[in-house]
Amino acid sequence: MTPRERVMTVLRALPTLSIPVVIVGSILTGLANATEAAAVGAIAAALVGRYWTREFRFSQIPEMLLRSGIYSAIVLFLVAAAAVFSWILIFGKVPQEVAGWIQSVAKDPVTFMLLVNVILIVIGTVIDGVPGLIMTVPILLPIATEVYHIDPRHFGVVVVINLVLGLLSPPVGLCFFVAAAVTGAKPGKMFIVTLPFFIVACLMLIILSVWPTLSLALVD
Repeated sequence: MTPRERVMTVLRALPTLSIPVVIVGSILTGLANATEAAAVGAIAAALVGRYWTREFRFSQIPEMLLRSGIYSAIVLFLVAAAAVFSWILIFGKVPQEVAGWIQSVAKDPVTFMLLVNVILIVIGTVIDGVPGLIMTVPILLPIATEVYHIDPRHFGVVVVINLVLGLLSPPVGLCFFVAAAVTGAKPGKMFIVTLPFFIVACLMLIILSVWPTLSLALVD
């Protein structure tokens, strides 16, 4: 491909590449919340597909709605199973027991954060992000801030990244299975392909845990 062809390809792709900008921009400007921004993104994608790339027809909307319903049902079944599992853990006081064990083992903030990383990644693989936050943060945050004097903003960054990684890993990873369903790829093969990126993200978590300045640089 010649330089001119590359430039033309980028120019043709600009309307499509602008869709994420529209989504994030609508949130940052206050025109829409996170849920409404999804609708804004869908409208933008439909307009680009219909009038720019001309690969989308309005007659395809019923089929798309049916497929969206199927994928949403898959996600809701996973969320329901994760909610039941999280209730069982809370009823058995597992988070409190784990927090007590961490506090008895970790002698410094770095060790505490590394143990939290391992536990949250494991929790994130079997529990949805929001139940995971509700179940762990009220217990671990006071220990992190009062016992180990960890900045709550740094702790929040590490927790969120951990639970997001859980959404991308089996057996319950919601985003993982939605992506597999949309693309038609087999989950096992998809996990093998994404494994290097998962490992890099885990290494990034370790670096953030050891050097909290990296996650607080913009704030400071």
